[in-house]
Amino acid sequence: MSTLHAHFDGKAFVPDEPVDLREGTAVRLTFTPLNGSTVLDLLSDLAREHPIGDSPADWSQRHDDYIRGAHGT
Repeated sequence: MSTLHAHFDGKAFVPDEPVDLREGTAVRLTFTPLNGSTVLDLLSDLAREHPIGDSPADWSQRHDDYIRGAHGT
């Protein structure tokens, strides 16, 4: 297992240093934001931006319909 530093360019994680892997090699990424934010901070921000009160009352029963856009049926 190796650790490398990278940045997210909006579409992909880009290594900040050379990586000794062949192109196309599958890897598992586990990341920790280094800007001082924890995952809990990021989730809290997301919850503040999209409060539960904004969700439909039947969200828990019909989440698949809402995800697929079939909530009008």
